[in-house]
Amino acid sequence: MQVAASAFSRRGYQQITLKDIAAGAGISAPALYKHFTGKGEILQAVIDSELTDVCHVVTQAGQPGASDADFAERLAQSAVEHRDLWIIVHRDLQNLSDDAQAATRAQLRTIQETIRHHLAVSRPDAGPDDLDLRARAAVACLAAPSEYPQKNTDTALIRNIAAAVSTIFTLHRRTDPAPDMRTAPLPPFQPQVSRRERLLVAAAQLFAMHGYDAVSLADIGEAVGMSGPSIYSHFDTKSEILETLMRRAVGWIEFDRGLAFSESTDPAEVVTIWLHRYAQMAISHHSLFVIYTNEGPHLPDSDRRWVERSHRDYVQSWATLIADVRGCKDVSARILASCALSIINELSGHPRAPAEPGYGEVLANLTADLVRSTSTSP
Repeated sequence: MQVAASAFSRRGYQQITLKDIAAGAGISAPALYKHFTGKGEILQAVIDSELTDVCHVVTQAGQPGASDADFAERLAQSAVEHRDLWIIVHRDLQNLSDDAQAATRAQLRTIQETIRHHLAVSRPDAGPDDLDLRARAAVACLAAPSEYPQKNTDTALIRNIAAAVSTIFTLHRRTDPAPDMRTAPLPPFQPQVSRRERLLVAAAQLFAMHGYDAVSLADIGEAVGMSGPSIYSHFDTKSEILETLMRRAVGWIEFDRGLAFSESTDPAEVVTIWLHRYAQMAISHHSLFVIYTNEGPHLPDSDRRWVERSHRDYVQSWATLIADVRGCKDVSARILASCALSIINELSGHPRAPAEPGYGEVLANLTADLVRSTSTSP
């Protein structure tokens, strides 16, 4: 299970074979069947085992009388000790049966509700909306080591994630509007321009909803009223569509980063503007964010490495800016950036996010307050 968890998190469930897992464990493939009937059973066992452990830690840490600081440290420890878990849940949960998926979501709700209950006791002045926001943001921070791998030691990682979670426990829901910006966020697609653009929009939505492997070219064509053969005048393969979407996502996000820096010469103001732009993008085109985060393992090696390098550069640009604003070390700044991005990535996918007025401002203000207020340490 340990070998499988590591392999699934690095390369994705669909890219790993039973032979890979057996070889990593130092046994033959036939010997593996003495323990599991197939790869799906291993995936379910990995998720069940790790989530059960996290639930136990969170439940024990949230016992009456626990301080916010102690509770946050236990949450951070569980995040680091189970750093493979969160990316597997986000990316590969759909490969489980419906019942297994429902059980996993129930465990995730238990973690969130335990955090919410702790805050309701320790912060009796907080309203329901504040409690919900803080609990969901704290859970999102637990995914930061998984979605944004760190180079620093586990001790420093735990300390800084705990500091971020402790800060989240104190933050309030704010809907302050974004600073005035000269350039509005630009959409990643122009479906009114061509059928090719409409195909990309449909593919992004289907990949995000069902996963790359579960979607066919025929499904994409049907979504825009095109027959399968007609698609080939725009794309040769489904893989080409995914590669195009990935490059579009990278280019779109990096272009918007440039626009944020063009709005101000004050680093602190750039952070605020950038977070507001990023939150609005994540809400308005969440499917592209899901693909960017989850579907990289399906790319050819050269494209996958290019996407990974672009991803690292993007996170590092955040860390450099935050270190400049805060005067802190790059290690701490990178963890703050990872937590802020994880919060926006996760919470922007909430079903009510696109329709709730001011929700983008809520996420941007929350993460801006997190970046400004967290006490970092080396």
